[in-house]
Amino acid sequence: MPFEDFSNIRTVPLQVVFLVHFTLSTWVMLLGWVPNAYVYYNAFFLAVLLWAMVKRDSPDPVWLALVINVFAIVTDIIILATAFPEMKAVLDENGARIRGKLSLLRFCAVICCFNLLMRPLSCLLLGRAVQERGGDYGIIGPFGGEAGPTYDKVEEPTLPPVHQNTYQVP
Repeated sequence: MPFEDFSNIRTVPLQVVFLVHFTLSTWVMLLGWVPNAYVYYNAFFLAVLLWAMVKRDSPDPVWLALVINVFAIVTDIIILATAFPEMKAVLDENGARIRGKLSLLRFCAVICCFNLLMRPLSCLLLGRAVQERGGDYGIIGPFGGEAGPTYDKVEEPTLPPVHQNTYQVP
């Protein structure tokens, strides 16, 4: 049977993250309204995810994908705030012959919002994958780590009681 080999079970969350972000990023770039930076960091993110799927024992590629994903959250917000209104104004000026592209632009912007909304979930999955692979980068939050240093509590040694000197000088 083809389903008897479960050696890839550790990469299933990474495969889901890859497929979701690949599909959504591709749909966002249908019209070409996003800056080249969007293309670059999403391509780099997807390439690092592929690297993480190949290097199953190392937490480093997953950690790098997590860092890129956090960076992408901030950058996606900036791109949505700056590139969409500018592109919409250009399409509105050209009149009725570009109405179809205006609808496509709105579709791409909505998909960009969905991609942005999926990123925190991807961060959680990537954080769990880092933890499963044995990576300890001092992560605080729902995927592991401690808020402070971990050490064994050592009790203070008890000192012997101090005897007062009762010797009197004659």
